[in-house]
Amino acid sequence: MSSEKTIGLIGGTGNLGKGIALRFASAGFKVIIGSRKNEKAKIIADQVNKTLGSTLAIGMQNSEVLKHSKYIFLTIPFQHVRTTLESLKTHFTDRHVIIDTTVPLSFVNKKPTLQVPKEGSAASYVKSCLPSNVKLVTALKTVSSHALEEVSKPLNRDTFVCGDDAKTKKEVITLLSNIDGLNPIDAGPLEVSRYVEPMTVLAVHLNKKMKQKSVGFKVVIE
Repeated sequence: MSSEKTIGLIGGTGNLGKGIALRFASAGFKVIIGSRKNEKAKIIADQVNKTLGSTLAIGMQNSEVLKHSKYIFLTIPFQHVRTTLESLKTHFTDRHVIIDTTVPLSFVNKKPTLQVPKEGSAASYVKSCLPSNVKLVTALKTVSSHALEEVSKPLNRDTFVCGDDAKTKKEVITLLSNIDGLNPIDAGPLEVSRYVEPMTVLAVHLNKKMKQKSVGFKVVIE
């Protein structure tokens, strides 16, 4: 399969991974959903295909995702980042582009709280776990899984894209532009992710306060 018209997901069996899979499959991409367990990945792929009436989603183990994809979304819970990436370190190559969606979010006394790692952000933490030759970009950190899963509706929101390599960041912006209603914005270098990630906490808070499920953000220029 062509890796240019294929996206992969490491740990793609949660709601966010499923939502991303639905959006890209509906745009005509082959989607490889990864998991530690092949069977679990196949179950989610079958659900995506059933929803869309297609056969574009397939399930594989995470290591197989790396063999068949150039662009790979990291959609695992933040606390599993290091163990997951270290288990895959021999499978990474310099052709891979990892798109980090993780946020170190937890709930303290039922309130959303950002547990900032010593590296300063989830993005910097992910970078420290990857081989130095693997390209890293962040995106979709403020886009809710609920909004992504409602595939019949345009997203109608922005996503902030951060990365240190301008060419790779432009490629990811072009890739994300295939999602209906999503406007990817170049927010600057990877370190800017430390300002984006707290916005997820705000979105979760607003969802609760406003009794919503898919609060998002748009930049207004006048």
